[in-house]
Amino acid sequence: MLLAVGSIVGGKYLSARLYLDKEIETMTALIQSSTALSIEEAWLGYLDQHTAQAIEMGRELDWPKGMTYEEAEEEHEYPTEIVAEAAKKWKALSPAERETFRAEWEQWMRENLASDLALVRSKEMMKELFRAMFDRIDIIFGAMAIVAAFSIAKRDDLL
Repeated sequence: MLLAVGSIVGGKYLSARLYLDKEIETMTALIQSSTALSIEEAWLGYLDQHTAQAIEMGRELDWPKGMTYEEAEEEHEYPTEIVAEAAKKWKALSPAERETFRAEWEQWMRENLASDLALVRSKEMMKELFRAMFDRIDIIFGAMAIVAAFSIAKRDDLL
């Protein structure tokens, strides 16, 4: 029984650890990367910033089905009216202004990644992820594992 429950808990712990290790590796690579953000990536940052300002002003936005500000990453995932407004302002910027925005956005991204990396490395993040991995279905699997362990242990023909 202890082996069955230990296997479930151990598997969940290892899954959480592997997930966080992969996130740490990805974030570290992004921070250390010497590759500059492209102007297209800067545009998405500009769009995101414009959207955040609209939300702060209390505007009601018509999001694509199933999409929210927190989930939007690509242009088509933002409200069309916001994309149109931001595109108009973006096109009005000179190439030098776009480059300045790109450089500032890149710096901001790297700083945020560094602070996010510190959070991901924290013990609290591991605890939260480990807890989040357990669900009601795990009670069923745990009970099945315990029943199976006891039924195998009761069998005389295995000795």
